Amino acid sequence: MADCRRSSHLRCTDSKKRAIVTNVNMKRFDETQMHYFTKKCSSITEKEIEEASKLFSENYGAYSKKHPEEKKQGRQIKLGPAYYRNIAKQNNTYVAQAFYNTTLAAQAFYILESSGSGNMTWVIQLVVNKNYRRHGIGKKLLFSVWGFSNDRAWGLATTNPLTIKTLESATLRKVNLTTMENNIPLIRQIAQKVSFIQTETIQISTTNATVFSNFFVSHEDIPELIKSYGKEWVFSDLAEGYEWLAFIFSGQDLHDISKKELDGIFSHSEKCLVDAYSRMRMTQQLWTKHTGPEIDFIETFIPDKNCRIADMGCGRGRHTAELYDRGYTHVQGYDFSERNTVEARKLHPAAADCFKTADCRTLHIRPKVDLVLCLYDVIGSFPEEKENEKIIRKIKETVRKGGRAIVSVMNMELTRNIAKNNFDVYGQPKKLFKLKASDIMQNSGNVFNPDYYVIDSRTGTVFRKEMFRGDGMLDSEYIIRDRRYTKDEICGLFMKNGFLIQDVRYVQSGHWDVPLKNTDLKAKEILIIAERK
Repeated sequence: MADCRRSSHLRCTDSKKRAIVTNVNMKRFDETQMHYFTKKCSSITEKEIEEASKLFSENYGAYSKKHPEEKKQGRQIKLGPAYYRNIAKQNNTYVAQAFYNTTLAAQAFYILESSGSGNMTWVIQLVVNKNYRRHGIGKKLLFSVWGFSNDRAWGLATTNPLTIKTLESATLRKVNLTTMENNIPLIRQIAQKVSFIQTETIQISTTNATVFSNFFVSHEDIPELIKSYGKEWVFSDLAEGYEWLAFIFSGQDLHDISKKELDGIFSHSEKCLVDAYSRMRMTQQLWTKHTGPEIDFIETFIPDKNCRIADMGCGRGRHTAELYDRGYTHVQGYDFSERNTVEARKLHPAAADCFKTADCRTLHIRPKVDLVLCLYDVIGSFPEEKENEKIIRKIKETVRKGGRAIVSVMNMELTRNIAKNNFDVYGQPKKLFKLKASDIMQNSGNVFNPDYYVIDSRTGTVFRKEMFRGDGMLDSEYIIRDRRYTKDEICGLFMKNGFLIQDVRYVQSGHWDVPLKNTDLKAKEILIIAERK
């Protein structure tokens, strides 16, 4: 039985009913309540197996009216728990899940097969609960499966042309039947792992690519879906019981990337920014090991233990907790990632009440404080200057007159001095996507490795491709953009917003007392001590 064409039925059977359901859900849907996870199928519990079966059986489409078994013709397609138990027994099978609060809203099962030059991925099933469609949930799951730039091939079998279009969108390449024909051995290799595929029925030519799956799903809406796909449809007719086979290979040229498409990719990554920062393995990153010496330096600017202190962008709370442990009981840490603040409370139980989830661009703190900390690139997290300046204005609003702000940002002068990649990203987008992806952000935090970033020559924005895997959340690859500053730029922004600069220096984490030269390889941060006028 074929699975991934299950993505061909992400809709209500009746279009009028679909519109009504969509309108209702748009009013109620809250993106912040969505949670995404990835796990090996071998770790699926019996309860999760039953939920997977229920999700499919209640939300998938209908059998073909030409089904060879008359009793199934036109009836709802269902899969029992036994099917998922069988998947759980197979090696290299994974599931990406989306939950709305605690409700399973979507699932994507896939096979990851290792080859000599990178992984190959076959999505064998995608189902979205009809109550949560039209919110991009299924697309996000597929992007997480297909989006890794160091993989070798991505594919599926489907009766839905729009699923093939999603494959092309996620991989930035077009299905090429000649390329598929030239890679039949690789396709057969992974097809052997797919239970519903009979490899001897795989037929690939320059005019079509099909496989017999013995899954007689309804074909009634295929002509309309082909129209929705557009004029570049390359496949031919599809017989009953067959599915189109679509594979894309990393060696294929990227298709021309429009500004609109590029903006969409960047927008998707920006929406995942909180997720990305919460997935950094802080405890194993060297730059986080110097809390004590950094607080020693900060204390030289604090007159007494009664000072009110706000740590804006506190992350997992290391500076806030250290201050609290030293007797500063009027300290509060704020971070826009709920995952970070929850983890901060676990890591620092004595200071648990000090942590709140809030976006530093919009939070409101009263009474005003004597000192604001805004450390390690909270300012600069957003590529748009206006968003970073909102944080500076909020610092001014938060600190009393005569109070201080101690801030650090990434050093653009060092970034430029060691850069290997510098070009107009919008003018040459394919060069960006050919940039090597890394897991630096998740694991080491060394975002100054010049092999993995590019400076946009037009805007000065720094781009990186970051992979996140193996932490229980949805496997993902994001394009991360950040804003880095020269000393004059960051000082200018603070002076513009009502601060006097008391000190500014290039520093290394944990050694703020030792000023460095601007292009010293250790000088990754610029530290600013500013007083509000």
